[in-house]
Amino acid sequence: MPIDNNLTEQLMKQVALGRKNWMFIGSIDAGNRAADLMTLVSSAVRNDLDVFLYLKDVLDKLLGGSRDFEAMRPDVWKLAYPEAVRINRQDERRHRAEVKSAKRAKRRAGCRQAASGGSSRALSLAQRWPQGDGGGERSRSRQGRSSEPSAGWGGGRPQGL
Repeated sequence: MPIDNNLTEQLMKQVALGRKNWMFIGSIDAGNRAADLMTLVSSAVRNDLDVFLYLKDVLDKLLGGSRDFEAMRPDVWKLAYPEAVRINRQDERRHRAEVKSAKRAKRRAGCRQAASGGSSRALSLAQRWPQGDGGGERSRSRQGRSSEPSAGWGGGRPQGL
């Protein structure tokens, strides 16, 4: 499962913007037509198609009386018109995936190194707090308090646990 949900947020942004715009549609039939058009546009964008060419071709076919809806689906249409595919979007997506994968591999290598004790940045609790009580005496002495364990917070660790 990815740690971010940018794709989902981008899709929800379309819905949120549409919700504001659809308040001024005028009628229910006009709202249905706008939703159909938004579906065509979103499908073209998700399939990396040139939106203008896709819409023009599909609307021309529909106005011409064609009922072959299967051929008008964006994934099928893309195979019939490869010149309308926006290759730069595919390259950008591939590049982002490679960068993300490289960052993930680097992060995992750092975690493995820290777990094996090879990293100087990863300190154990014993190295951070040599007294072993969470640094209570040391931090209290820095704050001008007594260095005795009973002063201040009652000795650092709770009794009876």
